[in-house]
Amino acid sequence: MRVFILPDVGIVGLLILCTLVWKFARFIRYQLALRKYKCSSINWYPHKDPIFGSDLFRMVEKSKQRNDTIPTLRRLFEKHGGGKTFQALTLGITTVHSIDPRMFRAVLKEEIHNFGVEPLRKTFYDPWVTRGVLVSDGEEWKMSRTILRPLFQKSQYADLPGLEIHVKRLLALIPQDGATFDIQPLLCRLGMDIATEYLFGESSESLLPRPRIDITRFSAAVEKALKGVQRRVVLRPLLPFLPENREWRHAYSEVDELFDQYIDRALADRKAPISATETFQDQPRTEPSFTMLRELVKESQDRHFLRNQLLTVFLPMYQAAPFGLSDIFFQLARSPNTWLKLRAEVLELGDTPLTFESLSSMTYLQCVIKESLRLLAPLDRILRICTQDCVLPCGGGISGEEPCLVQRGTLIDMRSNLMQRDSTFWGPDANEFRPERWLDPTLRPKWEYVPFGGGARNCLAQRMTMTQFAFIITRFVQEYEVLENRDPVLEFVDEYSFSKRSQNGVKIAFSSPKR
Repeated sequence: MRVFILPDVGIVGLLILCTLVWKFARFIRYQLALRKYKCSSINWYPHKDPIFGSDLFRMVEKSKQRNDTIPTLRRLFEKHGGGKTFQALTLGITTVHSIDPRMFRAVLKEEIHNFGVEPLRKTFYDPWVTRGVLVSDGEEWKMSRTILRPLFQKSQYADLPGLEIHVKRLLALIPQDGATFDIQPLLCRLGMDIATEYLFGESSESLLPRPRIDITRFSAAVEKALKGVQRRVVLRPLLPFLPENREWRHAYSEVDELFDQYIDRALADRKAPISATETFQDQPRTEPSFTMLRELVKESQDRHFLRNQLLTVFLPMYQAAPFGLSDIFFQLARSPNTWLKLRAEVLELGDTPLTFESLSSMTYLQCVIKESLRLLAPLDRILRICTQDCVLPCGGGISGEEPCLVQRGTLIDMRSNLMQRDSTFWGPDANEFRPERWLDPTLRPKWEYVPFGGGARNCLAQRMTMTQFAFIITRFVQEYEVLENRDPVLEFVDEYSFSKRSQNGVKIAFSSPKR
């Protein structure tokens, strides 16, 4: 009897062999499905590394170092995707890249039941955040969304006198002699104060000389925790083979420690048992003592549940919102004429107190905010995983205009930062900051403009964020006549953690304060 002995290829060789077998089986299944559904395949990027796609990965990473990611990605779409959609490998995972608004609409709305975030985000965040709207799908997501939606009613974010307290503290830190300063870290501290007051009913007071918490330590912990998540996003396919990141665990544990202090206090204050019919939706929330945590405790007293719900709201408020606001100042500092037009509109209000209605009625102010979010939205990339084979209305064929088949397990990577700069919709000046474009009545973007996402998973805090942006910008315009750019680098150099921000900060100067 002859015995065949397999060669000792080692673990790496075995993994490569398994990957090849899996890819071949997937390819056969894909071809059979194309015939079954009578649709076209998506254009493939011609990889030099057909197993893991490391060549494309390295190209994109190098473009980030050169600060030309957008031009690099644009060339990829034009060359390989019929301008809008192509597929490639992301460290071995089949990925559909798209900037087609029809693809956004299909994935985020029409075919939302076939796409999810849980297989992705729970991998990225586990074991830090494992529940809540940020990381869940299905019934758990619906439950969390239902719980959070009433907490973002107008009665909460229209509390402008409460916001004014924080803005006054911020204005007190602005150099009055026209000196150069970086407003980005100050806006992050403002975001921290607003977020902690909204969540816990007690501001961190990071803009005051004596904050309630060690703001330097806590901010560093949040930064390390989010950097750790970003690293896990990049290395997702390799995570099972990597050792535990103890620095990341220590960082998010520090964040959890602060949240747990507030949670323990709220649970201790919850003396009376919860009524069988009581829900926080039934409770009046116009009182100044409203806090998100107090309302959540009425729903559950599970510490892990409470912490996860709070974190899913805190992280965007702490980073995405302040970075979006600092980006507006970044744009305004480089567009003095826009600042003058904005100031003219704001000064028409005179001494009239600012209200939600008056902020909403300032047309040019709203144009400025929307235009900045079009170009520099902090959350400019939408990732989904296909959970069931499905046919999408576009992306197939050489032109990308035919229906395409997407298989289960395929990653969908949609770049809103490129879509929102598409000259075929926005015009030849699509890369320029020009708020006046929003005054054109023929400009009616739908899925071409998604700075807050779209469909059932759109951002719950969208109107609150827009209101806060409008109020804070208006208060600065009221206080200062001139805004100057003091950064020799005029281009926006991006950096990512939870969201996108200016790597160089936002170095500016204000002059001619109001007397």
